[in-house]
Amino acid sequence: MLAAADEHPEPADFVFYAEQLTPRKETPDEGVTLTSIHGAKGLEFPCVIVAGCADRILPHERCEDLEEERRLAYVAITRAERELMLTCSTEYRGRGYLPSPFLTEAGLELPEYEEPTAPQEPAERGRAAAAATTTA
Repeated sequence: MLAAADEHPEPADFVFYAEQLTPRKETPDEGVTLTSIHGAKGLEFPCVIVAGCADRILPHERCEDLEEERRLAYVAITRAERELMLTCSTEYRGRGYLPSPFLTEAGLELPEYEEPTAPQEPAERGRAAAAATTTA
């Protein structure tokens, strides 16, 4: 498992890797299900916790299809039958983050939070952003 963690250092990559090791089955009656957003499509759970609901993570800063990222965010927040918890860190690996814009677009009310003290690097959205910056 440690070797797999070294090969997949990002949590989302590791979860995706781990999902591929186990055959997909219906939602268990008890316990915790650890899955990616993609893996949760079509499933519902009594309680859902979505980690990393920050801009440049959801949507990912290198995404090429913003609408697909928006659909993934919708999938994530609609899997909960009763309780939904979304997490966002204002600082991670020396960079500042704000909550994902998808949260307010979905009509979710955000609690008060402290502005990041680490520098916020501008989010670039895939090839479209690169093309926009080179033609300007």
